[in-house]
Amino acid sequence: MRNPDAEVTLAAKQLQTVHRVIMSGSPIQNRLTELWSLFDFVFPGKLGTLPVFTTQFALPIQIGGYSNASTMQVRAFFPHFDFVLTGLLYKAAPDSCQLDV
Repeated sequence: MRNPDAEVTLAAKQLQTVHRVIMSGSPIQNRLTELWSLFDFVFPGKLGTLPVFTTQFALPIQIGGYSNASTMQVRAFFPHFDFVLTGLLYKAAPDSCQLDV
């Protein structure tokens, strides 16, 4: 499920179900595309397409572009998953990011 191009992921995303649940150890330790793939299974389309997610979030996070974002900025630009993004920011710059969890 963490590999968005894997046959098992593509097949699982075709299943028509009322509810979807995922369980994973720590997907953001490796690549943000793995996180996107997991969320895209549970909430299809909420994070946009993979290319859009990569351009708007993954690459800026990887180069530290959001390391100085305030909690209000995080919520404004990423309202559905501000907890996830704030956690990523905290991992990137723990001394300059305040977590209000």
